[in-house]
Amino acid sequence: MAKLITAASYLDLPDAHVARALLDSHGIPVFLFDDRLGGTNWFFLPALGGVRLMVPDDHLDVAGGLICDLSKKIDVPEDEHCPSCSSDDLFRPASWVLLLLSMMVAPLLVQSRRRRCRACGHDWRGPEGFLV
Repeated sequence: MAKLITAASYLDLPDAHVARALLDSHGIPVFLFDDRLGGTNWFFLPALGGVRLMVPDDHLDVAGGLICDLSKKIDVPEDEHCPSCSSDDLFRPASWVLLLLSMMVAPLLVQSRRRRCRACGHDWRGPEGFLV
């Protein structure tokens, strides 16, 4: 029985499905792990290392080559080159902007203890709350 090896990890669920479809079309058995979690709780994906695309170890070399070719086609336009060395072997590093924004928005989801009566305008502090 072949052992499953992670061929690639994706923080973007559609990219993982495109890669899976590519490998399927070449007859390579492929499995996506944590793809359901990525669809429902996408904000956990960076902590888990992304959606893992796994293949049997005897198909790893072919799958790695196909995924490498696919990532070159998806990540960088054909006419873009490194300004320093003119290489076309480029990639787009993951952005941490989304992670930082989610960390700034999360405290806003905590309910305020402040209460106000609509009839008379009286303010007071209510019980602790968690989510809106």
